Amino acid sequence: QEEPAVTTTTTTQEEPSASQPVPSESQPVRIEAEDMVLNNYQVTAGNFASGGAYADLLGQVTDGGSGTASYTFNGPGGTYDIVVGYYDEADGNSPWSVGVDGTEIDRWNANSTNGNNNVASNASFRTRTIASQQLAAGDLITVTGTRNAGEFARFDYIEFIPLATTSSSTTQSAIDFEQTYQAEDATLERASIKDKHNADGGYAHLWKTTTSSASDGIEWTVDVPAAGFYQLDWKYALSTNYATEAPVALILNGDRSETLDFASTGLWTDWETTSRTVYLEAGENTIRLEGTGFGSANIDWMKVTGVSD
Repeated sequence: QEEPAVTTTTTTQEEPSASQPVPSESQPVRIEAEDMVLNNYQVTAGNFASGGAYADLLGQVTDGGSGTASYTFNGPGGTYDIVVGYYDEADGNSPWSVGVDGTEIDRWNANSTNGNNNVASNASFRTRTIASQQLAAGDLITVTGTRNAGEFARFDYIEFIPLATTSSSTTQSAIDFEQTYQAEDATLERASIKDKHNADGGYAHLWKTTTSSASDGIEWTVDVPAAGFYQLDWKYALSTNYATEAPVALILNGDRSETLDFASTGLWTDWETTSRTVYLEAGENTIRLEGTGFGSANIDWMKVTGVSD
């Protein structure tokens, strides 16, 4: 839908911004939409967005029209997970695609029907991960979004997570680490611990009733032996009779990483796991989950496992 007046600029630059970060051999790097080469997209300010702005097609194209955001990859050649941060609103079904040097590597539709999330916001933010892509310096990465009805293919960033690079002697530290953290051992904000539904000792109930109310939060402090990539697994339950999905923000060391979609598990007594791989620094790290939209999920525990090749 049409949004209230906001600050917008149309970007037509031919070269990436000089301030763009360069992907390294070990650390993820995020390229903001506003720093990419944009065609038909405009830049719109939003304090909820990564970098304080995002790109959209509002007023730029008619229904069915597309825009592109391009970036010339300048990191070391190797294998990367590519993460696209975008907004999935409930007022359209926008097609998306990502290509490398003109070859499409992924395609999906933003088809959320979650309540009244008809604008770019924390509640409508989503990520799409394209796993294990081979990239080389000079590759042209292009994100294409298409307007559908009231959804203007709003796009926030693209992120590159290195898994293995040709110039590194070892891709990641060899980390022999695995530990499970119970919900009842976490720091809770507005969330509560309940002991039922066959949980392992107790679970935290994450809840947010509207997009303007305060969020429940559950936060663990994790002490890992070395910097590197770790898999995070959460055991959770969400009744189908209550909600089909529960969007939950993942916040690492105080910075919002992405929004996780906790899909319904059937009954409150049906427990499943969902996973993400993230980069953690050596020593203490904080890992926080926050409810971001209508619906709730019960969180039983989080398991952290070191990843190495």
